[in-house]
Amino acid sequence: MAQWIAADDVWFTPIGADEPVLRGVSLAIERGECVAIVGTSGCGKSTLCQVLAGLIPRRIPGEFRGKVSHACGDLRVGMVFQDADNQLFAGTVAEELSFGPEGLGLEGEELDARIAWAMEAAGIGQLARWQIAELSLGQKQRVALASMLAMHPDLLILDEPVSNVDEPSAEAIFAAVGELRRKHQISVVVVDHDIARVRRVADRVLRLENGRLRQLDEGEDLEQPLPAMLNAAPPGDVLAAGEAIEFAYENGRRAAPAPSHVLDGIALSLRAGEAVAILGPNGSGKTTLGKHFVGLLRPRAGRVTVLGEDIVRTPTEAVAEHVGYAFQSPDDQLFARSVRDELAYAPRNFGWPAERIDASVTRLLDLLGCAHLIDREPLTLSFGEKRRVSVAAALAAAPRIAILDEPTAALDHGHALAVAHLVADLKAHGAAVLVLTHDLRFASAVCERHCALEGGRLHSVERKCRC
Repeated sequence: MAQWIAADDVWFTPIGADEPVLRGVSLAIERGECVAIVGTSGCGKSTLCQVLAGLIPRRIPGEFRGKVSHACGDLRVGMVFQDADNQLFAGTVAEELSFGPEGLGLEGEELDARIAWAMEAAGIGQLARWQIAELSLGQKQRVALASMLAMHPDLLILDEPVSNVDEPSAEAIFAAVGELRRKHQISVVVVDHDIARVRRVADRVLRLENGRLRQLDEGEDLEQPLPAMLNAAPPGDVLAAGEAIEFAYENGRRAAPAPSHVLDGIALSLRAGEAVAILGPNGSGKTTLGKHFVGLLRPRAGRVTVLGEDIVRTPTEAVAEHVGYAFQSPDDQLFARSVRDELAYAPRNFGWPAERIDASVTRLLDLLGCAHLIDREPLTLSFGEKRRVSVAAALAAAPRIAILDEPTAALDHGHALAVAHLVADLKAHGAAVLVLTHDLRFASAVCERHCALEGGRLHSVERKCRC
């Protein structure tokens, strides 16, 4: 095999950071080779991907030293970003997938065949005419991947490509990448926190720590189970409830027919001291359901109550004082100029004294391993760091009800464990927790009750510990 791309003694310090994220990284990747990169959240994995893709230093400013060389001058690189919203721009899924291949000069049957294969590989064939703005984050992630697969790049860089994707789809995606690699001898760099999974697909697994790469030995760092943190006591009073909720998006918001009801007669109670997991494939409506409990969406029929009051008749600020919501996409939530201000915003608006605010901010950042980020601007953080800050911000005002949408996506084992401890602490203090997730391991560890959302309806699922 010929060397395809090489990074030599690369150093990089992002704007706003005091220390380099990459400290003399060297890496050579052969043609047709698959290299996996693992490491803790915020260690610089995405930064290294951006270096290999040429975005650093050409498009992303910062202090850069070192050299990246290609085997040929016109090496075609495709990158799937950790946050799909950062790369999708077209109106519909079909338009997004056709843009790249058309730019390569493909047309007619060849273009159609390329797009059809990529859609099938990513499991999005039924979404071709859908508006991208109406997709779930997991669906967007698969669209971003399909758009890169359709271009048959020489080097494919996948930055957490399945962090918001259900497990069957994740397996299908990695199988499709493997097929493309075998047929066209493309090189692949994949970043993922599931070490067991990347060992199945990668020729080498490298760990990035303290700004440097090292080979991960066989059997090293296999994922440890999350300890069970279930509440043995029976749940307390109902703090929030949905009664016969029906909801469908307005006609015309999607370019193709959607199910008539995204939510069809949903009944769900959230009780003090209990965590409930809502499971289901991408696009099943988990986020849609969660938004009803904070008033971001209103049911077409049925009702939602918080502390016994109909949410439709309750002022938004009153709902927000009782319900903390961590968005699936942190960028939809974060807005302040510093992490400190982000966490302080809600309690300050609810009239908390400064000492109590400082204590809450300090405690949450310590619990989630974010204390060193307190003066950073949230939108400059890595996706995993944003995830933890968004969870902390949702809980900073000590809500009675917490809604966590994919709280462990893009988090390594240690930080997922920290979130689990936080959920256990919420339950111990009498809060109700709703977890919308694909992470069955996390749900089994912290959620007393599991429900599957399919076809617009909720089905109770026997809790099977996968810890």
